[in-house]
Amino acid sequence: MPYSIVHVPYPHELKAMSADELQAFMRSFLDAIPQRISQLAEAVREPKAYGRWKADFRPSSLGALGNWFAANALIEPRAWEEKKNSQERGRPMIEDLSHHTLTERTRSIAFDVGIYVGQIFMKKDASLQWGQLLDDKNRVMYGLPVLTKSGRVVVDPISEVTALALALALNLQEGTALWALYDRTLGRPIPHYEQIEAMLDSSIRALLEKYSRLPKRAHYRYGHYLTVTLQETTAYLEAHPRKAEDYFENHSSGPEGHDILVLWQEGGEYFTAHMDHGKAWDAHKFKSCPEAVAYYLLAYYGVRIK
Repeated sequence: MPYSIVHVPYPHELKAMSADELQAFMRSFLDAIPQRISQLAEAVREPKAYGRWKADFRPSSLGALGNWFAANALIEPRAWEEKKNSQERGRPMIEDLSHHTLTERTRSIAFDVGIYVGQIFMKKDASLQWGQLLDDKNRVMYGLPVLTKSGRVVVDPISEVTALALALALNLQEGTALWALYDRTLGRPIPHYEQIEAMLDSSIRALLEKYSRLPKRAHYRYGHYLTVTLQETTAYLEAHPRKAEDYFENHSSGPEGHDILVLWQEGGEYFTAHMDHGKAWDAHKFKSCPEAVAYYLLAYYGVRIK
């Protein structure tokens, strides 16, 4: 049976709905969950390579699903009227942030994958349930189904997966990111000091294999799994200055090279920068070695720096 595309409301459509319409949308969403997961499972199993995939709600099922999702995340150029309407209706959803938009089929698939991921979360934590955020129309997730616990939003799997779809389509992410979403939300937490130590001694892969449910041969985008912050990393290195100094001594190189992140010192100040044919861009200056090494570590491993 061909995959049946479902229309996923855009933020401006949800904001225009009355309270009764939003309640009706939520009821239809809950009623449609079994059908949408069945549609997803049939679509995934259509290629021979994924013929054995089952929607068994096990975290391990996210491996193959993520790879299939990556192969089916497609974009198309946005029409001028769509760009104009997006600008006029205020803050857009994630897929509106480029000159391309997800195809309707991809938005539908992302919706279904988000539902499936949400159901896995609910199986792992019975206190989670689907709900709606209706108290603030300025929130991107306004009106969308989200997972809540005691009235508090825990995770928005549909928006998360929709954002991932765009990144996959633009080759900015890989299918393993679907695993990362689970690990970040409900997986076994990795102590922050272990994350820092693993970055310092280049043992991140071993650390992830210790804590993650990913197959050992999977290719990692390490930043998906690391949750330590810049402030925490800096504080740790300030408490262990010798570790920062040793790392700097072994990894500093100077402002040269191509397509690499570099770390160096000039006078009493420290610097990091990305090098492009000998020219530095996104350069940062620091007063201390721990500050510079902390920033370099997170940037090198692809951790989002806030």
